[in-house]
Amino acid sequence: MRRFYQYLKKKYWKEQWTIGVAPLAKEDVLGNKGDLSKTQWLFEEKKNGFFADPFTVKHNNETYIFFEQFDDIIGRGRISYIKLAIVSGKIKTTETKTALEKPFHLSYPFFIRENGELLMVPETAEANEIAAYRSTVFPDSWAKEKTLISNFPGIDPTIFKRDGRYWLFCTHAQKGMNDHLYAFYCDQLLGEWQPHEKNPIKIDLESARPAGPLFEAGGALFRPAQNCKGTYGKEIVINKIIELSPSDFLEEKVASLSPKSAQKYHDGIHTISFSKEFALIDGKRYVGIKKVLGSIISKIKQKKQA
Repeated sequence: MRRFYQYLKKKYWKEQWTIGVAPLAKEDVLGNKGDLSKTQWLFEEKKNGFFADPFTVKHNNETYIFFEQFDDIIGRGRISYIKLAIVSGKIKTTETKTALEKPFHLSYPFFIRENGELLMVPETAEANEIAAYRSTVFPDSWAKEKTLISNFPGIDPTIFKRDGRYWLFCTHAQKGMNDHLYAFYCDQLLGEWQPHEKNPIKIDLESARPAGPLFEAGGALFRPAQNCKGTYGKEIVINKIIELSPSDFLEEKVASLSPKSAQKYHDGIHTISFSKEFALIDGKRYVGIKKVLGSIISKIKQKKQA
């Protein structure tokens, strides 16, 4: 029955992702108190695509949300954005506009500031590189600044600075997309990046693939990762980094965030990023034949478990 259930799911169900704003703090997640029931979802179901990988940027005292907008018709994603404001507890957004589009797939628009300038490092694995884009006219125009790592199809590249050194975590599109973690380091963001001596530094389907920006709390450094065991985006795992150097790496799981409390988008979650006011997440649900067979399959599973 399990194999039949997985066959139906793979063949007939579609993963529908969207983006939400959750009243959630880092401490909530670290304390395993990540209640997503009050998440406000920003987009209605999109017939020929979805929205995922949200990141927030402050510019001229306004809040922008950048994200992947995937188009089923052309089979690839682009980077889009909206402006967001919270007025009397209610979220107001502008219309969706395109920030960056290429003839290859774009997703995971990671941002980092260098010497006061904003750089975006989206996932460009389909172009077989990790590249930085500089804002020429914010937020609509971005120009490629430099290829950071060439001949490497990095998935979900995530950068941070620690003790004067830049680090980049990602997985590899062909070598363990969901379970092989790679690291690179550099003294200058736009300098020459070096691979970690022990790449891949971690092989684990439950806690390797990046799931958003690293963050600090209580003097410690934490790395969100995806748990893809059983299904893509099963939950988010928070890892505490214990040791990090060009020759060593060690982290341990300290918390997790399940999507089960996220109302209708409770079938998956794979990105989280924090602002001072809220957390941005993406949520997944299955659409398609599940609308017809979902209750029947559920009853069969319950009967089998009884």
